[in-house]
Amino acid sequence: MFWDNYYNLCIQKGISPNRAAKDMNISSGTVTEWKKGRVPQMATVKKVADYFGVTAEQLLNIEKKSGTKIEIPDIIKLISPISEKEINLLIA
Repeated sequence: MFWDNYYNLCIQKGISPNRAAKDMNISSGTVTEWKKGRVPQMATVKKVADYFGVTAEQLLNIEKKSGTKIEIPDIIKLISPISEKEINLLIA
């Protein structure tokens, strides 16, 4: 999920995950937590997305399905510290 996308973006940019985090003033311990499956808070998601020039939706694997409804993977709803308010801001 988040880690896989983050890691792949680092590879594409030719830098290590810890180097990218350092560039964004994010601790290496935080990167370790992402690797273990933790999803960062929305402010951090946006910071990472901006750093790599992608959207927060891409980083979180949130995809538009039929119509205008956005499907949020159930796993994010279960493990993410993102609040309903933040989710609504993301998909607005």
